This record gives sequence, structure tokens and C-alpha cells, in this order.
Amino acid sequence: MLIPKFDLYKAEWLDLVFQNRNKAYGAYELRKHHGNDTFKAISIVVGAFLAAGITVTIIAHQQKTDLTYKPDDTVVVNIKPVPKTIVEPPVQPPPAHKIQQSKSLAPVKTVAIPTHITTSPVETNPPTQIEIQTSAIGSKPLEGTGGVVNAPVTTTEQGTGTGIGEGTEQGNNEPLKYADVAPEPAGGIAGWTKFLQRNLRYPNTEEQGRVFLSFVVERDGSLTDIKVLKGVSAEIDAEAIRVLKIAPKWKPGMQSGKPVRVSFTIPIVFQITN
Repeated sequence: MLIPKFDLYKAEWLDLVFQNRNKAYGAYELRKHHGNDTFKAISIVVGAFLAAGITVTIIAHQQKTDLTYKPDDTVVVNIKPVPKTIVEPPVQPPPAHKIQQSKSLAPVKTVAIPTHITTSPVETNPPTQIEIQTSAIGSKPLEGTGGVVNAPVTTTEQGTGTGIGEGTEQGNNEPLKYADVAPEPAGGIAGWTKFLQRNLRYPNTEEQGRVFLSFVVERDGSLTDIKVLKGVSAEIDAEAIRVLKIAPKWKPGMQSGKPVRVSFTIPIVFQITN
């Protein structure tokens, strides 16, 4: 016996089943629109899964691109060590620990110039804690390698305030840690970079690292009280101090429209590159 194919949700079957019954109760409408409702439900679920997958992919891509390194405002000067000629004793060969003559290398200088000198916001107690450490002094020079000197300009904290004061700003003549207008190198960041290019000389040593120096910008713009807060070696520390001592006068800091003494701290990074 053949059983014909039939669909219980077809209109003729629904009309037969619900004949003389209350079609407005709800069961009739549910069966009548069963196919459309099922299709809509499946479409919504599939669409939700697709949207979730696309969202996760976009977020993962953004997180990867946001991890790119953004350099801060620093001045990077790449220079080669100046060759130093050392006359060896004519009779006895030099001991192995003595400094050997480095190869002559043509100086190569590349500078990455930041767009501006940043100043830190004012704090009630400006924190300046630098851990003093020293490194061993190297005695063996590198041959056939260049040097990188990274000397960012770190300005003192600058802020604004309100109030009424009386008396002189000079007072006990102690340098300020911040001023209304911070001191600035002669010629701005471009002038500072040019000065470092012309005057910094990488010592004939394999030592490398960051030298922290402090100094005071006087009212006439001269740099005084130059000190090494954290050094690398005797040769590198001496070179950093030497360059600051011959630096041209800065534009002095201003407090209430008058030049004042302002203390500064800057790092100079000496790094060997292959």
C-alpha cells in the first residue's frame, strides 16, 4: 500500500484539523507560519556567529598593530670612535692587556630630531630619585665598530600656579627645580643636536651605557655645577662632562618674568653598534 507524502503544516491539512475550532487561539498561527519562523531563527543564529567571528578578528588585528614601538623625544647621534694612534715600544712587544690601535673608520653621523622638547607637569613634590651605580672600566678597545651616542634633552618640570607673593625670587639663590618658562638649549633642539654632532667623541673603550648628569642653568644661560649622578666608566663620564662644559649658553629659565637659576638632569647614552 502506497503512503502518499503529505505535510501536516500545509494549509489544507491545517484547515481540516482546525475545522470548527478556534483558530485565533494561537496554535493555528504557529503551525501556519512554522516554516518562515524556523528560517528566520536559523538566519539569526548564523548571523550572530558570523558577527562574533568578524569582531574577534578585528580586535585581534588592532591589538597586533597597537604593539608597535613609538620612540620618545630623544636625540640620537651615531658617530664612529676617533682613531687613536699609540706608539708601541720598539723592543718589547706590548702586553696583551694594553690598548691596541683601533682601525681608522670614517665618521658616520645620523640624527633623529624630535619635533619639540617635552616638559613634565607640575607635581607637589617632584620625584627625582636616581640610583647611583658604577660600572667596571674596560681596557680593551673595539676594532671595526662604531658608536651611538643617544643624548635626549630632559627638561625640568614646568607648571603654572595662582597666588600673590612678595619679596624677591632670588632669595637664598638656590636653583629652582621648575620655572614658569623652562630653560632651552641655544638654537632649540636642532641647535642641541648640531652641537652634539660636532663635539661628542666616543672614547676608545668597549664600555657602553647611560650616563646621568646634573647641572644648573644660570641666569645668563651658562651651565654650572656639572656632576655625574650615575656613570658608566671613567672615560665615558669624562667625555660627557667635557661636552657639557663647552656647551653654548642656553636660554635661561624665567620665573615671574625674571631669569632664574634652574637645575637640570639629562641622560647621555653611549652605545656600540656593529
